[in-house]
Amino acid sequence: MPMSLLKTSRLLGVVAGVLLLLPCVREAAAQQARKTCVDCHAEMVAKLQQGVVHAPVREKNCDACHLPHGIIGGTFLRQEQPELCLRCHQNLAPEAGAVSSHEPVKKGNCSACHASHNSPNARLLLKDQKELCYGCHERSHFEKKNIHAPLSQGCGTCHTPHKSKQPHLLVQEADSLCLKCHEGGKETMRKAHQGYVLKGKCLNCHNPHASDAKGLLKAVVHQPIVAGQCRRCHDGTGTDFVKPAQQADLLCVQCHKKDQATLAGQHQPVKEGKCTQCHSIHASEESAMLVMPATVLCLKCHTQGKGKEAQSVHAPVKKGDCLACHAGHGTSKNAGLKAKPADLCAKCHSRQQYGGGQRGHSPAAKNECATCHTPHESKEKRLLIKRDGEICVGCHPQVDDQLARFSLHRPFAAGECSRCHNPHQSSEKAFLVKPANRGELCLSCHVNLHKKPAVGGKGHPPFEEGACLGCHAAHSAEHAFVQHKQPGELCLQCHAKVRKETLEKKNVHEPFKSLQCGGCHLAHGSGQEKHLAKKKPDVCLTCHPEIAIHWQTGVVHAPAGKDCGICHEAHGGNQTALLKTAPDKLCATCHKGDGPRFSKVHSGMNPSGKSCLSCHDPHGAPAKGLLYPVQHAPFKQGSCKACHPGRNN
Repeated sequence: MPMSLLKTSRLLGVVAGVLLLLPCVREAAAQQARKTCVDCHAEMVAKLQQGVVHAPVREKNCDACHLPHGIIGGTFLRQEQPELCLRCHQNLAPEAGAVSSHEPVKKGNCSACHASHNSPNARLLLKDQKELCYGCHERSHFEKKNIHAPLSQGCGTCHTPHKSKQPHLLVQEADSLCLKCHEGGKETMRKAHQGYVLKGKCLNCHNPHASDAKGLLKAVVHQPIVAGQCRRCHDGTGTDFVKPAQQADLLCVQCHKKDQATLAGQHQPVKEGKCTQCHSIHASEESAMLVMPATVLCLKCHTQGKGKEAQSVHAPVKKGDCLACHAGHGTSKNAGLKAKPADLCAKCHSRQQYGGGQRGHSPAAKNECATCHTPHESKEKRLLIKRDGEICVGCHPQVDDQLARFSLHRPFAAGECSRCHNPHQSSEKAFLVKPANRGELCLSCHVNLHKKPAVGGKGHPPFEEGACLGCHAAHSAEHAFVQHKQPGELCLQCHAKVRKETLEKKNVHEPFKSLQCGGCHLAHGSGQEKHLAKKKPDVCLTCHPEIAIHWQTGVVHAPAGKDCGICHEAHGGNQTALLKTAPDKLCATCHKGDGPRFSKVHSGMNPSGKSCLSCHDPHGAPAKGLLYPVQHAPFKQGSCKACHPGRNN
């Protein structure tokens, strides 16, 4: 048999063997079970088996709630709350027909009360039941002098924790619940209730949780009940209570006639004789026997303070403390307020600080708070009836015309007059919040100006003295930066001498001619002499960059690199290019033309000073000598004779 055929035969045999073994491998792999959470988290599983254990945890069925993970660890729930919990606890889901539902149940927040895996408390509660309830319900309401016995056994005696067909999550109708323990016909009950047989309405008089009063009576009890005079309102004989023949509201006025006569026509319920709209009949935990806290009661009818667009809300309104300003029934004067508006405001807002001080703004001084403020809520800051500016213009119409000018002070443009002016009172002129003549007011906003360095610690004198209004208008102006005049004209009011001297010159520096002093100087001051915007010569290079074209790679003429003012006038001069003197004389102040060195570098010649600028750049050049970079060929070779026959070189 050929060798190649033999090799092929052997290879086919190996392949056939592998194929025969494959079913065995698959079967072995199928028999290898997938790892469970317990295999990797055995220590955690053991720890979670203590106390009251959640059924899936007890059964080690982590997959009931969690998704398995691979190499990358993490806690992955199959669903979020409450859907995850309701897969098993569907009976606890909120119902449309439920009269009351526990707030965490409404929000689907099961973990607010229950632990996920295990807990030392029944029903997997995070804490002991009472302590858990006190996390949301104010403890002091339940820990008074006298405590209802069932409360010591836990809230669950009377309440269901999730949902109920009764109000307040009660396990059954309130009267039935009470009468389970307190049988109305018993002698002890009749004796405690002045001989009457109780059939219900227990919560009209009693607090179901705790009270400082004997018999768990509510804090405020109607006087006839205290005196045992139930028949003042109720008909009937014997031991049965009989509903009064008259409506309760009509019964009230039999005793409260004086109040009715004095206050009729004020608060709407009083006007309509609907006493029970606000007051309980028998007892209440609230003062004046209100049916609920005044902070809630008033807002049942009155929506003030609830506006979503309100930017400011009066503090009493925000707290729901309507009775801080209003009489509950009303008064015959002041639109139901407890006092005159001015006196009422002054109880919290001292007149000494709001208009009664040294100089009071007219509305504040006259206690006319409502001229600018609304009493409950406002879309504006500080309870203003309109924006600052709109209110102010109402009394100061002349200011309105200033809004049409070119340049507006930002607070003025925004109508925020109170940024600068105190709307109530001030010891400063124009009711300014701070003095203007020392710059204090302006610098409260323009703080960065005060931080700029100045030579010797001083800025431009007007700025240093705080005389801001010497240059700037308070509200608006026709010139940039709210300046009284065009910048140059403004400067020359003080620097008139400079103007006179400069205008007598033949040539005037262009920024000075166009009155653009700010092109070179900073108005408030700087760290440079003469309040220059930059150090010399940088300030000049801002407009004349061409003179420094060779400075980085070549040679700088020493005076030019130090201070342009050595050779040039700043504002104006009689020489060309604002030179301080004629060019020949100017160069000669440093370069004496009668010395041997001068002659040597000029090839034995002593050129006139008038010819210096024919060969030399006065600012800088590519090489030493400051010669212009482009030179006549003979001159470049040092051969003057070609053009000047009298020369010997």
